[in-house]
Amino acid sequence: MSLSSKPAATKRPRLTVFYDGSCALCRRQAAFWRRLDRAGAVAWRDISRDARALLGTGISHRRALHRLHARTAEGTTLAGARVVAALLREIPRLRLLGELASLPPFIWILDLFYRLASLVRRLVTGRWRHCCDEDL
Repeated sequence: MSLSSKPAATKRPRLTVFYDGSCALCRRQAAFWRRLDRAGAVAWRDISRDARALLGTGISHRRALHRLHARTAEGTTLAGARVVAALLREIPRLRLLGELASLPPFIWILDLFYRLASLVRRLVTGRWRHCCDEDL
């Protein structure tokens, strides 16, 4: 059997990120990360209109619209700043920064900034009244 007759291996993303595609800021952020991810290590799923991508993840649609979520290839669910740290780790030039950002106290600080940015996003885009409650 020649090498050319072997079926092409399907590359499985190491991280699947669920984002609110109805939010212009979220779409811009997803586009930014896609440009950095030249290896295709991250799959992006717009869950604004179709929540089927969330099936089997344990993440509710409301929660996913409220806060960035991701699932690793191993099945671990991440949210908020932990998704940002995981994204950084998937970009070769930023891997060290991602490793550092994953450690306390840096992840706590990153999470605080993420929560503030998420609050501002919902206020600025008007998603506050259409989306979610803080106690999710």
